[in-house]
Amino acid sequence: MKKLSILTLGLATLTLSTLWSCRSKRGEGPEPTPTPQKEYLQKKVVTELFKDQTQSFKTTSIYDTSGKLIEEYRSDWEAGDKFVVDSRAYYAYSATGKLTKITHVDEATKKESGGISYEYDAKDQLQKEESYGIHQGKREVYNYSVYTWVDGKKATQAFHSSSGGKTSLRYTIKYSYKDGYEYQDTYPLLVPNSYSERKAFRYDAQGRVIEMLDVLRSAIPDPNDGTKILRYEDATITKYVTTYNERGDIAKVVCTNQPTGGTETHVRTTEYTYLAPDKKGNPTKYQIKDTFDPNKDRIQTREVTIEYTYAK
Repeated sequence: MKKLSILTLGLATLTLSTLWSCRSKRGEGPEPTPTPQKEYLQKKVVTELFKDQTQSFKTTSIYDTSGKLIEEYRSDWEAGDKFVVDSRAYYAYSATGKLTKITHVDEATKKESGGISYEYDAKDQLQKEESYGIHQGKREVYNYSVYTWVDGKKATQAFHSSSGGKTSLRYTIKYSYKDGYEYQDTYPLLVPNSYSERKAFRYDAQGRVIEMLDVLRSAIPDPNDGTKILRYEDATITKYVTTYNERGDIAKVVCTNQPTGGTETHVRTTEYTYLAPDKKGNPTKYQIKDTFDPNKDRIQTREVTIEYTYAK
């Protein structure tokens, strides 16, 4: 396989869920969408540098010829002027391209330390997701979720976790779809008729999330028994609005907060500026600008770089 190593500067790999936080976190940033080419993106090394060098890190992602992620690992900056890898994640897929397993391997021992497995039905709909660890050579399940579907859409997710050798249902997420939003309502085991948290997602025509609502609710105790929860009521709504540039990269995320019956206030705006495209048009650098607080008087900036390796 002929390799074309192109050293460029790049960007931090993150999921949208990471972006949807009103607190500044390490590793925040979108992942620019690679432009389709005859050559494929084989490897990408993302480096995020902070003024405080101890927070700097790298994320290395390796892809197969179809563009699927097959290996990923993070290197954190440690004393001695070097990046250190703790573990690696390996991804496996079904014949139809569905993710079936993520295996975590300890960097020091080169042995499996845990992972996540996924099971699907004949329609390739996710049925079960299981998280596990390896202890003294034995597989130990930490938690798992069982899903149901109606007309091709998720209907419920029953989350179970293990404690003291016993596994039990902890909560159920019920999905509903209305006015362009996908709602995810969490019902705790002990209060099955009142949801404790709600998330709502709105998508654009390309299937990208353009708005997310995170509704936190307050527990109302039973007046006859203060140790029990009678129901939950809305307390605050945190909203995240995401816009994209022409390439499909995230350009801006605006986070606001609104208490029930109160006024919506600004919490944080995160803006991304993409720079120095390589010969394939993929940005090799981007800058992140966070503007915090209602008065927008606190600003934090940082830079992310990336190295691409292409292959035929």
